[in-house]
Amino acid sequence: MKDSLMFSEEQMKTWRKACDSFFPHNQVFDINNIPNILLVDEQVMQLLKISKNTLYNYRKKGIISYIPILGRYYYYLPYLIKDLLELNRKQSL
Repeated sequence: MKDSLMFSEEQMKTWRKACDSFFPHNQVFDINNIPNILLVDEQVMQLLKISKNTLYNYRKKGIISYIPILGRYYYYLPYLIKDLLELNRKQSL
């Protein structure tokens, strides 16, 4: 089984559209400019178009960072973006 994460073209388009809403094309990407937003499981699953089991596997494998609070998992948006960019960089090597 692969340890890498593969996104379909549709998922990449959705992700780019979500990022564009935070960063207009004329603005340089800076991790410090991302709004400080905590997301819950359902929001991350919808954003990445993944299932609950896939999200669980990403947490278990350490692919994405999360914050466990009282039995719920929260995802800090700047860290989520950083984790996905880092994963993409590793896959392109």
